[in-house]
Amino acid sequence: MHITVMPIIACYEEFDLNQIVVQDYIDLIQKCLSSQKNITIKFKGITASPSCIMIQGFPQQQVLDELRNDMRTVFKASPLQQSIDKRYSLQTAHITVVRFRKPFTAKEEFLKILENFKDYDFGETTINELELVHNDWYLRDNFVKRLFRFKV
Repeated sequence: MHITVMPIIACYEEFDLNQIVVQDYIDLIQKCLSSQKNITIKFKGITASPSCIMIQGFPQQQVLDELRNDMRTVFKASPLQQSIDKRYSLQTAHITVVRFRKPFTAKEEFLKILENFKDYDFGETTINELELVHNDWYLRDNFVKRLFRFKV
């Protein structure tokens, strides 16, 4: 399970880790984290789409937004490869709990079950570490490579 803080380089087929110097990315992220406090997120309710189910996350202070904005500024000002905000500007703090591989056959019944969780309180968590990872779009375990772990 994860919460995406910032997709620095969007997933694309031709990308290879050998095209970048990972330490340069680590250094910039550490620069952004130097002034950050704890990130607390409350999880309440779900959102469903044809492709996935997400638990909605609500940051309990502005720390996550500040970190994202710092990362946008620092990476866009750097010569490093990045695609921040090219596809969309990340604003949420959701957890994708299910990704669908095929369309539903019993869609109405499934949506009725999901209705029970539209306002469900899933609790709260405080983030104490972040990871820089290389992954595919689906974050499949065999494609996820942890590049660095940051303490917050």
